[in-house]
Amino acid sequence: MGGLALLAGCAPRPQDIAAHWAARRAATRRQLLQPAHASASAAREDPAVRDLMEAQQELLAGGEGAGTRAVALYRRAAARRNATAEYNLGFCYETGLGVPVDADEAASWYRKAGANPRDAGVRKLATASLTALAQTADAEDR
Repeated sequence: MGGLALLAGCAPRPQDIAAHWAARRAATRRQLLQPAHASASAAREDPAVRDLMEAQQELLAGGEGAGTRAVALYRRAAARRNATAEYNLGFCYETGLGVPVDADEAASWYRKAGANPRDAGVRKLATASLTALAQTADAEDR
């Protein structure tokens, strides 16, 4: 689904694009929820990284309320303008991990992560996720 398809005049349908991004996000879910650059030294220096690491431990441990506790930790890290936490909150709201599914709230967090100047990789991923979320909503409306 790249530029060649568009040049050839066979642009992908919106529902195909949405399905592509949904499958891609599902395949990389565990990676997306992991804190970037998580190390003991980073956690000592940055409370947001510490919160991200703790949230990851909650999710890996599982159990009742793990998602809710992880979301609370993501919120705390996002309050410190951590782009990974902002993205993860969008993902949680999109998928219903620890919170009710809310596409508007997911989009809001993806926008915040996309506007965060601190992490270009997360910014690109958030922008792609926001686009896919909008395309999924458009495809469902049809």
